[in-house]
Amino acid sequence: MVIFLICLIDINTASARYATLSGENAGINSGDVIFIGERNLDFSRFANSSGVLPARLVHTDGTRYGIITISDGTGSLTGNDITAGMYYPYYPDGTSGTSYCIVRELTLGEIGIYTYNTDIKPSNLPQQPSALAKTTDIAFITPDVNIDGANLTGNWYKYSLSRGTLTTSTITNIHQNSVGLDTLTIDPRDKPDETLSDAPVFRLIDQTIVSSQTGNVSLTAVFSTNNLNGLEKSVSYPFTASLFSPALSAETEVVQNTYFDLTVTGVPYTRYNISISGSSSGSDAPQFESGDWEEMISYQEISTHTEWTGTKTFQIYVPESAPTNTYEIEMTDADGNSAELSFTVSSGAMSLYFNEPSDEIKSGLYSVGDSISLEGYITGATKPEDVYLFITGPNLPANGAKLDALGKEVSDGEEDSFTVTRYSVVLGKWSYEWNTTDFESGTYTIYANLKPYGYTSSSYPGGPGTDINGNTPPSHDYPLSEPSLNIKFDDKNNGYFAQGDILYGWWLSRGSASELRWYIFGNNFRYADNKSGMSAGITSSGSAYDSDEKVPWNEYGFTYNRNFTYNLYPGVYYFVCQHPGPNKIFEVNANKYSAVPAVINATFGSSVNLNSMSGTEAANALIKLLDNPYTDDIYVKTKFVIEEPWIRIDDPGEISVGNSLTVSGITNLAPSGTTPDKTKTQDTLYLNINRLDMDVGSDSVTAMKIPVDETTPLSSPKGYKSFKYDPIDTSSWYPGTYQITITCKDASVKKSYTFELLGQKTSSDSEYLSSDTESSLQESKPHTASKTPATVQLQETASVTVKSTQKSGTDLNIISLLAVLCSYVAFAYSRRE
Repeated sequence: MVIFLICLIDINTASARYATLSGENAGINSGDVIFIGERNLDFSRFANSSGVLPARLVHTDGTRYGIITISDGTGSLTGNDITAGMYYPYYPDGTSGTSYCIVRELTLGEIGIYTYNTDIKPSNLPQQPSALAKTTDIAFITPDVNIDGANLTGNWYKYSLSRGTLTTSTITNIHQNSVGLDTLTIDPRDKPDETLSDAPVFRLIDQTIVSSQTGNVSLTAVFSTNNLNGLEKSVSYPFTASLFSPALSAETEVVQNTYFDLTVTGVPYTRYNISISGSSSGSDAPQFESGDWEEMISYQEISTHTEWTGTKTFQIYVPESAPTNTYEIEMTDADGNSAELSFTVSSGAMSLYFNEPSDEIKSGLYSVGDSISLEGYITGATKPEDVYLFITGPNLPANGAKLDALGKEVSDGEEDSFTVTRYSVVLGKWSYEWNTTDFESGTYTIYANLKPYGYTSSSYPGGPGTDINGNTPPSHDYPLSEPSLNIKFDDKNNGYFAQGDILYGWWLSRGSASELRWYIFGNNFRYADNKSGMSAGITSSGSAYDSDEKVPWNEYGFTYNRNFTYNLYPGVYYFVCQHPGPNKIFEVNANKYSAVPAVINATFGSSVNLNSMSGTEAANALIKLLDNPYTDDIYVKTKFVIEEPWIRIDDPGEISVGNSLTVSGITNLAPSGTTPDKTKTQDTLYLNINRLDMDVGSDSVTAMKIPVDETTPLSSPKGYKSFKYDPIDTSSWYPGTYQITITCKDASVKKSYTFELLGQKTSSDSEYLSSDTESSLQESKPHTASKTPATVQLQETASVTVKSTQKSGTDLNIISLLAVLCSYVAFAYSRRE
């Protein structure tokens, strides 16, 4: 019997978990590994020899204590004190058993892939490359999941493959059979057997989630637990599915006695043969010099494979004895997939190239003062080479001039008379930044030459200044326009601002000026300001253009806060904006900026004292200096108007209790808008309505409830702006006199308007009511009640109502005053007696 029991214990320890109503792997045997987070596990096989089920499983190692509570043989590993280790059963009578289970934290590790049927077997599989070939046979594997001893059965895990929000757990395998990745029962740590008909081995290109897309496809593989007794864990592997189509990349023009790189692209771990063919072979022809190939078949042929990245680079040497000709490079795999590339070998004679200017430059959008990048390259150069630049155009010498010194004509053979830049072998180009500051407007032609020869000797084929083949040096035309400056106020205000509003506007400056200045003149007011540190290529938002090809304009502007205009008198103000012109130097200057200027000085000796001048006189004096022929400063003069803020409220017309009241009007306050520095410009109009009558009771003498009590003026190109509030329900209001008050805290202005609210109309009232109402613009003056019969009747009715309820506040006040006066007279008379 003892031997039988020992055998039974051994069998239970080694057997798999068994299924219960809670799950396929919920039945636990002695010695099983179970995982923290599993729920409703069946521990009925932990009963003692009397068949009593344990009350709990306890873990102790001298430092930690954990308890798995058992109820009717079922327990869950969800307590905060449950830690990894060995657990023993304890029974209701306090005894313990020798059965045990091992508790662990389930760790999944990472998803990897196995590849099948590749020409070269990748090392150290499984791997987790960032890109996988669509045509490679693969299988997912999770090698590090710690399930040893758990004795799990069935499909306790699953895989899924997703693209964005689209997810699938079904694949078509290499045998063209449909396989569910959520029904796998093999150990996820084992490499699947690809020979089986239901093997989860597949090609990405056969899956609809991939084949429905072109180009590279971003995918994510997910390994997760599947109904493992409530334990949910997962791990993901993002990767890109790519075709890795065969491709070759290299220079297409090379010279003798040089090296160049050949980069090949192909399906990872696929073998390719790469060959060079042409008019010759052997040691005198272009040949493979170095690289990670498998086998060098000949000087002109190698065998190689790409690895996970899909690319490899090899160095090709072109001997000095290589015939000048066109050569072909071809790569092929065993299935006939191929790629080709041709390159030309020349004798080494250098050719100079000058890149064509951009469309923006050719269209004349660049102006004097802008910088223009000149670039090109040289073929056949094996070391740095000098490139000689010269320019022809309006008022320049016939043979050309230096780009950075216009006064002197270039001289053939004299290198110092040219603008010289240098070709870089490392960068593969030459470049020069042309500063157009000293030029005038017009079209210029710039030439690039490998010889220090000017226009006269290089302008015709075969001339002394041409190249070895008699070709004239490359050249391009560059039209330059005058710098310009534009000022614009917002279309929403057209240059009209109320006191207390934000003053702002935009400029568009051409000519790469690093600073703009402006002056404001008005009635007893003058102010000078500037914006320095400006960069070319700035948008109206203040940020740089996205592309270097954009014209280097500066679009920005000025902003002054509410305090600035609040202190300005109403009237016309002149705004003069100043640009330094082509030379980028201001010849006309105020004695100070961001302040009140006293004097305007000019570098050519003139000056103006502004202290005794009116605004118009000061503006004209400044413009007179800017118009002087001794300065190239350019300017724009405009004006803006400051007004007192005002609000006009429309007559609401005849309103009876229960009608909707619409409050509207016009104003000169600012609508919604944004300044160049992103300041919000809108003024907010707050609405309040009060009943003025004192004859009904304290409940009626209150501010009326208004659903929406604020609004903003609407934009209008005509100058004045309208405003309107949502309709107001007057059903709960009393008849009487009401006052509308609209307040704008932004501009410190408040306007009121009174109107009569009539009682609800009845059929007997209709003969007294007039259908005509006067609708006109009203300012905040006391409103004179209309003397129509309807109003008179309303007032009479209200009077009767007052007499029937209580004395008016005015009558009580008069009676009180008379009583005080009588008392005072009586007291005075008694003193006199």
